[in-house]
Amino acid sequence: MTGVNEKGERIPFVGGPQWLYMHGGGCASCHGVDGKGGVYPMMCGVKTPDIRYSTLTEEHGMSEEDIKKAITQGIDDDGEELDYCMPRWQMSEKDLNDVIEYLKQL
Repeated sequence: MTGVNEKGERIPFVGGPQWLYMHGGGCASCHGVDGKGGVYPMMCGVKTPDIRYSTLTEEHGMSEEDIKKAITQGIDDDGEELDYCMPRWQMSEKDLNDVIEYLKQL
């Protein structure tokens, strides 16, 4: 929710809105604490999508690897680049797996 891992370290990223660099934040800053999205983040021109695991896999047909690519590389399941407002999170495999497990709980 905060862009900080369980060790208390801020997870680095590239891209994303400028305010994220200054004020920090994580997935919930744009996608909401429930993961349902629907928010227009400041300085971004697109509404954030629903990132609940069930929505991504069942409604959009994404695999777990697709979701990981979206989080870390900003690439959607069709191989297209996501909007610049989506940060490209540079996280460890453990942190990435923790995010996936959290999305499954939403």
